[in-house]
Amino acid sequence: MTATAAPNPTIRAVLTRTSTARSVLAVTQTTTPAPEVALGTLEGQPAVVWVRGSARVVPADSLPAPHLWLGRPFSAEYQQWAEPFYPYGSTADGLYVLHTGADFTNPLGTPVLAVADGEVVYAGTDATRVFGPWPNYYGNLIVLRLARRYGDAPVFVLYGHLSALYVKPGQAVSEGDVIAAVGMTGIAIGPHLHLEVRLGENSYHATRNPEFWLRPSKEHGLLAGRVLGKDGQPVAGLKLLVYRQARPDQVWQMTPTYLAEPEIHSDDEWDENFLLADVPAGGYLLETSLENVLAQAPFQIDPNRVTFVEIRLASDQDHE
Repeated sequence: MTATAAPNPTIRAVLTRTSTARSVLAVTQTTTPAPEVALGTLEGQPAVVWVRGSARVVPADSLPAPHLWLGRPFSAEYQQWAEPFYPYGSTADGLYVLHTGADFTNPLGTPVLAVADGEVVYAGTDATRVFGPWPNYYGNLIVLRLARRYGDAPVFVLYGHLSALYVKPGQAVSEGDVIAAVGMTGIAIGPHLHLEVRLGENSYHATRNPEFWLRPSKEHGLLAGRVLGKDGQPVAGLKLLVYRQARPDQVWQMTPTYLAEPEIHSDDEWDENFLLADVPAGGYLLETSLENVLAQAPFQIDPNRVTFVEIRLASDQDHE
């Protein structure tokens, strides 16, 4: 991660959540009810009239088959979850460079595991051979080519910022083999593993969200989806709030939609523009807004399953 100057904060009207909003927490597979009007105020600012956009949980039988092929890059005694504040397709609100992978924070020297069976196609530095936007970006790195393919496309997994490499190019590895150690080489700030998935070619411009390929932790699932604007196009960099059904007055997690950058890609079949991995099984509410359009989607997470939510931030008037 490379720090950059943070942008100036912007002030937005915030909707005060009420007991009425809480009533939508019953899980449904249907579109959110017809637009309702709600009021949001900010001191010194005019009131905002909110209208509802549409939101639905896509039925599981109409979704593509998931590709949760990858194991965890660390054993159980270490941190196995990626850092949520800097997900794929984001800049952590402008703090860092565009993120094309997932970061796992662990102490310097922590053993790093092969996430799947495959072959080492590169093990070394990127001082002269460039794998990212510039040399010395990943530092010491390893690239695996998986033994299985996604359709006709090869799948590559890149490990970055390593302190030690225990494999060589051409070497076959099995899932769970120790292949490296956590470091902070390249542009890393603090010891961590940067993990990428590259589809079709071993290129910085061919990344996909690696958390969409990792098998969930026990009793956890994944939330994926897409947020579309009035024009029907994906909305980039929009914050989504997630509430637990048991604590509807408290934000449990926040995640952004992907930024619209050439290095960032939705899955070829799922066409998502946001993802939240390792969500404990249970009931939740997803909420987001753009301008004066508010959308809420109750959803259920089941173990080892992908729940997909589609949101359209447009009112009935926008469809006319």
